[in-house]
Amino acid sequence: MKVLWGDDDPSWTAKGKEIIQKYSPETQVDIVSSGDALVEFAKQGGYTFIVTDQQYAFRKSGIEAIREIREFDPKMPIYLLSPTPLETAAKAEGAIFISKNEFIEQFQAKNEEGVYKKYFAEYLR
Repeated sequence: MKVLWGDDDPSWTAKGKEIIQKYSPETQVDIVSSGDALVEFAKQGGYTFIVTDQQYAFRKSGIEAIREIREFDPKMPIYLLSPTPLETAAKAEGAIFISKNEFIEQFQAKNEEGVYKKYFAEYLR
């Protein structure tokens, strides 16, 4: 299985990769740091799901990237990771919202398994 994780902050990609590989060690996690790269990698296909930050430092936002990915892969499970409440925007783009604040709280509370089960386990069985 393969996961595509996009965020321009390496600490977020490291946390995400750590959680996924701790509970699903056979899963490959590809890391990108821009919305443009997210779209290009997604076009290559073969991903079980995609996680994207809402905002990148340069050019394309996570929501813009989701819109482009939906054009060629309308059924791909995509998570939108954001510190601001964007549940409505995520749903409008057919994405699943993950609160960065909740993610941090769970990670700091050493509840990586809870994060894994809540968001990723259903796709990585």
